[in-house]
Amino acid sequence: MVRNVSFAILGTSNWSGDYFVGGTTGAAIVIKQQGEKRALIKELQSIFERDWSSDYAHPLEDYFVGCILRGAQADYCEGEKDPSLFASPLTE
Repeated sequence: MVRNVSFAILGTSNWSGDYFVGGTTGAAIVIKQQGEKRALIKELQSIFERDWSSDYAHPLEDYFVGCILRGAQADYCEGEKDPSLFASPLTE
């Protein structure tokens, strides 16, 4: 995640409900740069924006319908999710 031009968090977390309650752990590093250049932060922001808009990224709604509601039927789903881990009932 790139928060702003002086602060970034690099981590292994998937940021999904089952990741935080599923007994797995991740690692993260917080990077803060001050001053005019902030070269590392700018590079991280560029990488994030490249990946966010790549051909491998999918709209959240497409992921939700194809991977959650329809049981991992889309070709980009990593596997079925446990519906009991969601905050609200699943509806299409």
